[in-house]
Amino acid sequence: MGMVKSCMAVLAGLAFAGPASGEGFEARIASVSAELSAAAAAPETKDLNQRELLDLMRDPDPAVRKAALRSARYMISSRTLQERAIWMLNDGGEPEDVRVEAARALSYASQDGRIQNALMDASFRDGTPAAVRAMSLKALWFAAGSSREPREFLMAMVRRAEEPALRNAAVWGLFDAARNREAREFLTDLLDVPGEPAFRLECVKSLYNGAQDRRAQEALFRVINDVKETAEVREAAMLALSGANGDPRVRRFLADAAADSAETFLKVAAIEAQSPNPAKMRKFFHLGFRPVYGGFVSPLED
Repeated sequence: MGMVKSCMAVLAGLAFAGPASGEGFEARIASVSAELSAAAAAPETKDLNQRELLDLMRDPDPAVRKAALRSARYMISSRTLQERAIWMLNDGGEPEDVRVEAARALSYASQDGRIQNALMDASFRDGTPAAVRAMSLKALWFAAGSSREPREFLMAMVRRAEEPALRNAAVWGLFDAARNREAREFLTDLLDVPGEPAFRLECVKSLYNGAQDRRAQEALFRVINDVKETAEVREAAMLALSGANGDPRVRRFLADAAADSAETFLKVAAIEAQSPNPAKMRKFFHLGFRPVYGGFVSPLED
């Protein structure tokens, strides 16, 4: 099976590369042929199965349990593995980092209402370590982008959470939901209310997917032009406009900033926003991505 997957990946690469002819095409065929030969010669690989993972998730060594959770994330559609991960998330006897890893693993199944409830309960439960609660909130990011209940839960947590780390995590979890009007307007309104720089930075970053909206753009303009705002937040707001740099009004704003801004860091950010580096933007705005080969890479993996 490992060889078959490798061969399929190489063939997919040939298809992805697009049409070609002549010497270029022949060179590509030769290159693919060499890769196929290497794949055929490589040793077969065998992923851990569900039973093996379940046994490792019960290992006496916490480091082994944590590694097993990381390996389980792509098989977490299994009800059995889900139940074990939920148990580990809620187990006060588990080390904090293992519980954080359980929340991260469960994020891959967050389209399931039962998993959403487990993550919401863990994030809201007093006595649970802050890092576990924060990761449980972030783990709802995908669900919040497509489902009302987790989206409203995260917005409610932003309003009522007293700990800055939890408020920041809840805003972080809304980044995909910014495509939704309600969440986008919520994030936009937050920028017009004074707050801690770290919180405002997360608000700006989570607005990236809503930057096509005019109200969101105007809020970002205000942040950029506010000399009382921190440089880090203003720079992030400028970079966030890269998500709407096809809009004529945004293009003009960026061009003017690149030419006339009195602050070098804003000039640089305006130039970057006009011709954004995809890898940098994915990392800066904690966006997931799908590489040419391989599965989806969650923003929680960084």
